[in-house]
Amino acid sequence: MALEPSEVFCAAALCFSNTNLKKLQGSGGPNDRIDRFLTFFLEAEKVASSGKVVFAENKQAFLNFFKDPLKNPKNIIDMSRGISAAIAIQEWMQSKHKVANPTADRVFMTGNVWPKEVKALAVKAHGFDAYNSSDLIIRPVRMPNAYFGVSLKKKPKPNDQDPTLINKAFDTVLTDKSFDKVKEELEDVREKYFAGLVREAVEEKLINLDVTGKSDAQLFKPNANLRNREGFKRIYIDTKGSMKMPEIYGPKDTTIQSKWGTAKEEGYEYYGDSVLGKSQLKSRKDTMRAWVNSKLGETNCPLYKAFLKVMNDNSDIFARNLINVTLKTDLANIMGSVAGGIGPSPKSIGGMTFGFALVTGIGSGTKGKKLLESGSSTITVYKGKAYDIHSILCGLSDLDSNTNDYEFKITNRMESDNDDGSAEGGAAKIYFDLIKNKVPLLNMELRYKGGFGGQPQFFGTLTKEFKTIIEDKCLVKGKDGAR
Repeated sequence: MALEPSEVFCAAALCFSNTNLKKLQGSGGPNDRIDRFLTFFLEAEKVASSGKVVFAENKQAFLNFFKDPLKNPKNIIDMSRGISAAIAIQEWMQSKHKVANPTADRVFMTGNVWPKEVKALAVKAHGFDAYNSSDLIIRPVRMPNAYFGVSLKKKPKPNDQDPTLINKAFDTVLTDKSFDKVKEELEDVREKYFAGLVREAVEEKLINLDVTGKSDAQLFKPNANLRNREGFKRIYIDTKGSMKMPEIYGPKDTTIQSKWGTAKEEGYEYYGDSVLGKSQLKSRKDTMRAWVNSKLGETNCPLYKAFLKVMNDNSDIFARNLINVTLKTDLANIMGSVAGGIGPSPKSIGGMTFGFALVTGIGSGTKGKKLLESGSSTITVYKGKAYDIHSILCGLSDLDSNTNDYEFKITNRMESDNDDGSAEGGAAKIYFDLIKNKVPLLNMELRYKGGFGGQPQFFGTLTKEFKTIIEDKCLVKGKDGAR
């Protein structure tokens, strides 16, 4: 798991008073602003190393982000986002939970391993090993049995697209056993669709394969022994090369069909799979995987149509499960019943003060070494955003007072792109919204990223309309009207 520098920067910043942090938001010349940030780096490193920030793993790796900010100007920008988030978190604790002094006594860094002091809060639920998705847990000064969890995201500017709140495989949302038959039907659809693509790829002379007598299952996920005999390192739909590539022998190069699919240079395996990597193939359009991606990206792709049909046929439970895994709406209830020693109450945390928020730190600066050049540097700490779990629940309660069904509606054409750094051809995706009474709540994507053998992934963000519902007023009229 890649470490995120803005998390430890936010953790350290939380140990400073809100007044001190806001000084870093203030006006002043660009060089003055950079000087203040560099001074703050030194102070924050001391705090992070002092024990106020508690690590269960990767302590030194996190602390290394504080080293030599002049050599790593990107860390200065991530610090601006960490400070932005810290200010928003402290204001959230004050306004929503009446915390008199929101300065942190301890900040616990979570991850694959949680610090023992807060391990009881890493509850298993709804298919998550840690349903509590807090990246940081804050214990304010003079509040020894209060813990505030934060799911932390970041972005450069206020009007930029929000970072995704969910990265969840399609089938993991279908946790109820009543979906077992639906899962089987979808698996049959996937198998038939991808097997059809393999047969089409053979006709198009992308790959050299005898498909005679092979079942859909064998073409979708052939076993390793069969693939090795045929010269395929990966399942056919994940083949990196193709006979359309000039590096690979194909029909235009030779009449000796036994050579088709082999590379023209020594050291390459069949279709060049052993050496053709992401960096070489990211922009290539003549690979097998790019071709599969392009088929997934076609308008009215039958595979995605089948997924969307299942979602709308089961819209209520699907919507609630997606909302739950995205926004952790059951977390408050679960936290009220968790047992296991924490704080001064060793047998139970029933008397614990607990809060949870979705937080986005917002900050930006001049890119690269220009950030440190006299007269041309900029660094800005914007106002961050914190959405309290209870505000989210209140918004959902307003929505539920309306009896109309949830709806999943495609809002953009299906397409394939190259902008996310995934395997060649980018990620074929379908864009859709989760809607209640014509009001969009979540902007979502369903997409394959990487291999095609697994399930596609859900990605989603809050819509501006749902943010309005959480922060201001209900846009979906129910039996009680809008609040």
